[in-house]
Amino acid sequence: MKMRRSRSKITIAALTAMTMVFTMIPGMAFAAEETGGTEAEPKTVTVTFSGETADGFDMQPVTLEVASDLTEQYYPDVTVEPKNEVTISDVLVAAHMEKYGEAFEKNPAAYYNVEDGTYKTGFALTQFERTGSSYMYYVNSLAPQEGICLTKVNDGDFVETGLYHDTETWSDVYGSFKSREYTAKEGEAVSVDLMAVNSRNEAAAIDDGAKIMLLDTKTGKVTDPIATADKDGTASLKFAKKGTYYITAIGTATYTGYTGAQVSGRFMMPYAKVTVAAKPVVKPAPVKKTLKTPVVTVKAGKKYAKISWKKVAGAKGYQVYRATSKNGTYKKIATVSAKKLSVKATKLKSGKKYYFKVRAYANSVKSSYSKVKAVKIK
Repeated sequence: MKMRRSRSKITIAALTAMTMVFTMIPGMAFAAEETGGTEAEPKTVTVTFSGETADGFDMQPVTLEVASDLTEQYYPDVTVEPKNEVTISDVLVAAHMEKYGEAFEKNPAAYYNVEDGTYKTGFALTQFERTGSSYMYYVNSLAPQEGICLTKVNDGDFVETGLYHDTETWSDVYGSFKSREYTAKEGEAVSVDLMAVNSRNEAAAIDDGAKIMLLDTKTGKVTDPIATADKDGTASLKFAKKGTYYITAIGTATYTGYTGAQVSGRFMMPYAKVTVAAKPVVKPAPVKKTLKTPVVTVKAGKKYAKISWKKVAGAKGYQVYRATSKNGTYKKIATVSAKKLSVKATKLKSGKKYYFKVRAYANSVKSSYSKVKAVKIK
């Protein structure tokens, strides 16, 4: 009897539990229905990214589409990444995916690795295959005041990283050109201006002698200097041929440090594009051809007059005009080739006075009329 009672109690308990489960199912279904049953889609932004090194660029400016869950996907141990927000770390993951492709997918930590860091804001242990190197980070030319896992990035932002050259006093600063794009014409000078800010986003003065360099877009390395900037950070560039050129600069900038003392540090290499157009070919204004005025003589004969003139250089022919008064209406009586230097006007009235003038022509160019010559017919 005792055994039967125990089994009865177990059966009752099991039935009660099953009843509770089935009772909760509709509520659970309702809750799933209310939330859609899935988590919110990751936020996605489009940014421009650039990565500077000690002597060039790991990545020249490239457009990236970045999802807010990239850091969480590849580095699940990171705890400080905000949900559904794109951060600098997410941008770095996207940049490494773009640069290394399948190799990154197979072993992400070999190319980029990140942890919460001492201050729990995000710290890169490895970046572009460099372990232990220290990097500067900038969003829209300003230094963020939090780590890479907490600094949020928005659609359209320009994210840049630069490798620290000075890891003792950390004096390096951010460098940029006043514009990211310049235009010029072949053989004509274009002025570029350098700027710098320190980690507190305070202006730093470009030191005299910064070198403007061309950038090899295939290797990401800089070439020999093409110009030197003055103490104001201004340099004049000139390109002989049309095309697209990419420039950067190497130099230092001075600013007030945390202690109030003046500090000079190397600035992160900037990046700009110069589009050089062909210089317009200016055609010289056409030289208007001129012809000298013919020198004319007229001799009277019996009922005729002979009109003669000296040869005019460049003339293709001559036109002869006649009138019965000096200021009367002149009628063209002959058009002759350049080989002929005289004509005879016939059927004139004896004892009557006639007036003649001649002009030379070459296509549409015509000389001035000669002086009017008068003659009385015999």
